Amino acid sequence: MSMGQEDEEIVHFNQTKRGEASYNPKKPKWWSKVSGNPTKPQKWAMNQLFQTHRLPSRKYGTMLDWATVLPPKYEQIWIEIGIGRGENLLALAHQKKDQAVALVGIEINKSGMGTACRRILKGIEAHAFWSEYTLYSTSIDPYNPAYEENGEISAERFETRRTEEYAAGSGDTPPYENVRLYPGDAVTLFPHIPTASVVAILLTFPDPFPGISEKQWRVVQVETILQIHRILRKSPNPGRFFVATDHEGYHSWCHNVMDDVNSENILFEKVEPCPDRSEWLPAVSRYEQKGWEEGRQSRLSCWAVKSMKI
Repeated sequence: MSMGQEDEEIVHFNQTKRGEASYNPKKPKWWSKVSGNPTKPQKWAMNQLFQTHRLPSRKYGTMLDWATVLPPKYEQIWIEIGIGRGENLLALAHQKKDQAVALVGIEINKSGMGTACRRILKGIEAHAFWSEYTLYSTSIDPYNPAYEENGEISAERFETRRTEEYAAGSGDTPPYENVRLYPGDAVTLFPHIPTASVVAILLTFPDPFPGISEKQWRVVQVETILQIHRILRKSPNPGRFFVATDHEGYHSWCHNVMDDVNSENILFEKVEPCPDRSEWLPAVSRYEQKGWEEGRQSRLSCWAVKSMKI
């Protein structure tokens, strides 16, 4: 009997000693080719938007100063790793436009970042938030029981779920004032983020790197989770780490890594049930929709920094 994907992940993980499977930020040549290059309009959009919305570069050993990066009214900082084309980041920015929440979007793929930048620029020019995203609903999720009453999934059904609820302008606050962008590898940014300064970190549909020899490129490793623990707020209301993936093996890998991180001292507590996705993953990206169409279920997880008794 052949092992299932999840069993193979567990076996491979158990064969790896703590800290041995370190994250490798240098991606393979084949990955760079698959990622593609940005178009001229995407490059132009990035050049324009990065003048005002890009996180400043930091020298080795120095930290970001959130007070100089964001207006003082933003008391909470959320980070989304792997924004793709920006659907979820922009939905969150829209959803939280009247809250004290700032969002940092990180994407290593230049084409995806370019698309997100074009959408943001379009919104800034119109003094309104880009609203052509699809809000999640149980009725469009083929893995939710409520979906069975609605027939097969289709692009047309997704189109009819476009929301008008968030189509209003931004009032006196400039649209996307609450957004900053980082075009690069999230793990290389982590050392520059101040300790206990972030409320939530979202890892949304990362490249699963499914091959056994490719595990080194997965974002979730013991060393990166320890950095995430350092970055997240400890109290009050401990920070949370969210993961969304449609790859069963990656889902298992994340839980195994978190268990390994907690093996000596409990640093994270699993949040069950996972918080409603409307709070942190309100949009259905093109990638997630494609996964549904190809038979992949979205798997959501959340861990909170362990509360410290004073």
